[in-house]
Amino acid sequence: MMDQDVMSQLIGRIYDATLPGADWADLLNDIADFACAETVWMVLCAPKIGLSTVIAPRSDPEIIADYQRHWWSRDPTLAATGTAPVGRVTSLEDTGRARFLSSEFHNDFWQRSGHSAERLAANLISDPGAVASIGIQPYRQAGRIEPEISRTFSALVPHVVRAVEIRSTLREIEMARDLARTTPRKGALLVDRNGHLIVADDKAESIVRTNDRIVIDGGEIAIRPGTENDQLRRLIASCHTNCVKGGRLDVRNEEGVGLSIEVLPFSGPKIHPGPEVLRCPQPGALLILSEPIRERCTLATRLKDEFGLTQAEALVTLELMRSDGRAAVAERLGVTLATVRTHMMRIFEKLEVNNQTALVSSMLRIGIDADRL
Repeated sequence: MMDQDVMSQLIGRIYDATLPGADWADLLNDIADFACAETVWMVLCAPKIGLSTVIAPRSDPEIIADYQRHWWSRDPTLAATGTAPVGRVTSLEDTGRARFLSSEFHNDFWQRSGHSAERLAANLISDPGAVASIGIQPYRQAGRIEPEISRTFSALVPHVVRAVEIRSTLREIEMARDLARTTPRKGALLVDRNGHLIVADDKAESIVRTNDRIVIDGGEIAIRPGTENDQLRRLIASCHTNCVKGGRLDVRNEEGVGLSIEVLPFSGPKIHPGPEVLRCPQPGALLILSEPIRERCTLATRLKDEFGLTQAEALVTLELMRSDGRAAVAERLGVTLATVRTHMMRIFEKLEVNNQTALVSSMLRIGIDADRL
């Protein structure tokens, strides 16, 4: 007969697992102890993000490694568990006991694992291309699943399912919050190490939606054409090497740099792996998106409307914000130095300033700085 007080405490522990930094392995051990079972495990599988993980704190690490490397694809129980609705408990009967006991998986691998062939399992997540399940096994010498183990496991599974939902939601909120703090005026998004999108801010979503050079293809950020996409893949991959990490990719069009992507290593908080990583993988890189040409056109229009500048004067004003000298401004705009000086005199008059330093200060006060150019 299960102790209801201890059961209530364990349910509290399950929901404690939704907190940042909580370790699923500790929880699995607590469930096994309460159910008088040998082990409780989690299997996480998402081929699209290259993830295949087994959390089984009481199993031989070599057995787990062999399972992940080779035997998982031959496990006959996966079909029964993988197709079951989330939260439904399955047993060896759903697989077919005779089929399992006569399988290559059981005879050549599982018999030497030290675990019973008997097990109960339930899906925690069942999304296209991603499955997470939890399972419980009795002690090998017991030979069968005791009714008390079955009742306990069945009572706890709905709480574990809910805890996974909560932790996934909180994880997504945390990453979106961290992203919002990154660049207030440029688009920012997080990708995993394979370039799959995890989360994006509103600005980045707008850029992806309207800029025809960047797309989301099968969940993966991609640049068209393929040559520049290969460059982006290399920059993301470099964030996980000992070489120079990340870098900048400028995607040009006929007018100049139509899209700029800064790839930066992302060192978010370390998490203990759990089912939530299927929906919110660990970020591999931070991508900062900007559209220099579009941004300059927007700012130039603002300067014309607010200060009565001409198009040429507005462009000179923006170039002066880079603070690298009049000659550099003239070269970038394709005009003479004398033309730049003439425009500057008219700009100073219209903005009622006496020099370039005062001009820069005026622009900063209205939110225009070099980072936007």
